[in-house]
Amino acid sequence: MSSTVPDADVSAEIRKLRELTYRDDYTAAVFLLASMDDESRLLVDLSLLDALNAAAEAAMEHFIAAGNLLVPLVDQMRELGVLRPDIAAAVDQFDTARVRMQDLFGKKGH
Repeated sequence: MSSTVPDADVSAEIRKLRELTYRDDYTAAVFLLASMDDESRLLVDLSLLDALNAAAEAAMEHFIAAGNLLVPLVDQMRELGVLRPDIAAAVDQFDTARVRMQDLFGKKGH
């Protein structure tokens, strides 16, 4: 292998990535994956990448579901005139992202 990272180090990175993925520590796994060079990333098992993608999809579904609960509440508060402008602006941005995700992926959330 022509990588600047020795084979033993790559194997250790992949073992650590597998361990993080199996523990559902996806954030740490993605940071570790990002720290690997391109050649090392090519050695990562497809099953680990599938697990990371599944975690991203699950997080997206939770994001959408949170919006499904939050947006009606905020709309009601807006109608009552008790919603702070900064919260209204933030929720409007959140809702735009939520609707875009639903359009792109056809997800309804949990």
